[in-house]
Amino acid sequence: MKVKDLLNITDEDELKKYRVFRALSRFNYFPNQKQAIGELPDCFTTSSLTPEVCLRLLSGGIDNKRKNTGFAPVEYKSTRYNNIPRVLSLVHPVAHAQLCKHIYENWQDIEYISANTISRVRPEFYEVDKRIVVMNYDDPIVKDRKFNDITFGKKYIVNADIASCFDSIYSHSIPWAIKGYEFAKNNRGENEWFNQFDKFLRTTKRCETNGMPIGPATSSICLEIILARVDSRLHDLGFEHERYVDDFCCYCSTKEQADEFIIKLSELLAEYRLSLNLRKTTIIELPIASTDDWIVELNSLCIDRYNADGDLVLIGAKEAINIINKAVFLSQSHKDGSVIKFAVGFLVKKLADTAYQDVFECLLSLSFHYPILIPYLSILLGRGNLEAQHYVDKFQMIIEENALHKRSDGMAWPLHIFREHNIEPTQEIVDRVLETKDCVAITILQDICPDNENIRQFVVDISNDLDIKKDEYWLLLYQSYLLGHINNPYRDRCFIVLKDYGVNFFKTDSRTKFEMRCDNVGAVWAFKELEEIKQPQAKAVNI
Repeated sequence: MKVKDLLNITDEDELKKYRVFRALSRFNYFPNQKQAIGELPDCFTTSSLTPEVCLRLLSGGIDNKRKNTGFAPVEYKSTRYNNIPRVLSLVHPVAHAQLCKHIYENWQDIEYISANTISRVRPEFYEVDKRIVVMNYDDPIVKDRKFNDITFGKKYIVNADIASCFDSIYSHSIPWAIKGYEFAKNNRGENEWFNQFDKFLRTTKRCETNGMPIGPATSSICLEIILARVDSRLHDLGFEHERYVDDFCCYCSTKEQADEFIIKLSELLAEYRLSLNLRKTTIIELPIASTDDWIVELNSLCIDRYNADGDLVLIGAKEAINIINKAVFLSQSHKDGSVIKFAVGFLVKKLADTAYQDVFECLLSLSFHYPILIPYLSILLGRGNLEAQHYVDKFQMIIEENALHKRSDGMAWPLHIFREHNIEPTQEIVDRVLETKDCVAITILQDICPDNENIRQFVVDISNDLDIKKDEYWLLLYQSYLLGHINNPYRDRCFIVLKDYGVNFFKTDSRTKFEMRCDNVGAVWAFKELEEIKQPQAKAVNI
């Protein structure tokens, strides 16, 4: 495919496909599916990796050795509620471009996943930020209304989720879902478009058939291709259920129907080599509250109040810390990780100016134990106009603690704060982070301390390793190449192309001309359509 063909939008279907490509390559590339605070520090961006750049990356083809080995992703260990990390992936640009292009070219054949209303996280276009997959939650009132409606007349709820879902995906099962098991088994040609889904997904993760990267929306789309088929079969069997990624919830009239749902779901998942997490599979008798009990308790404290003029009454330090303490207390008996985040997420938008410092210091203390809270420190520093310099020693202790446990986010977010506030960490902290060999943290560190000899030597050592090992640090290597610290560490032209097209994975104040051209594609098509509508119709001429 040529760039001019990609950009020459002739109808609405082509525009829709282009928007899919744009969303996957630019806005849902790195782990970025949460509605509010993202998984990675917001100093990172993939906005400059436009569909045009993707085509250029693939224009020379992929050599046979790479086709056999695939590409390794950068790993990013994101801390969960119990401080056990979940490994997210930053897929190599070439592998990502290849899968994005394939989804774009065959969107019409998998678009059924967008029409699957059973899935709560199906691909949809989000106009504001241009993403296509967002982990979105309903407004609480809307959620309650839906719950009351769907549970009316029902007596049981079944909750079930897939065991190690993303890590268990069998890549060969994607063609089975697209075309059916028998058809796929009898048509194994590697050039069949449905088999290339399998091949290109494997390429993103060392050509492994089990497991797929967690983070990019390309993986979410591959998951939906499979689970939309499961949803359809369950619906045809008469079950009323909904699904949030890999979590199923079914509403049943009898205990027998609830038992049958678990049996049928297990059987259908087994067809794709997936299984249920038995520890999290439960049957609950109705009625139950539509909201968790801890939410009810916190909602009684987190209430918007207005004065006589109708203005929102902001929350003072004493009240805010009381809410945080209540959340900490509740989190001890509700270990799903949402309790403290729920309270803090409510507070950061509604604090009085005089409350920022006390709330910040309270959360700073908690962040030593709960790295998932560190992103809120970045927000509070900005909104409260606080001096980050006053807290350097404590931030460095947080970095050191998380380096000890090799938690990527626990190092990356404090380093992001240092970068934003022009703070340079001590050499001891630099060395602690280097010892972890964590790509994302070291990439931020390099941007803060570009002339640090220990960091430079680390990068040089990595650049001399095998290609598949270099891939695990491709982000660090590329940003170092962009700084001029190293030559192109690969034999291929990937880094050269990225640099030629102005790609930078750190945010800057400017946009490349290719970003602007990408942003204008929809507007150009709409203008053409408008001009055609305005064009006067030719009058018939008698001959």
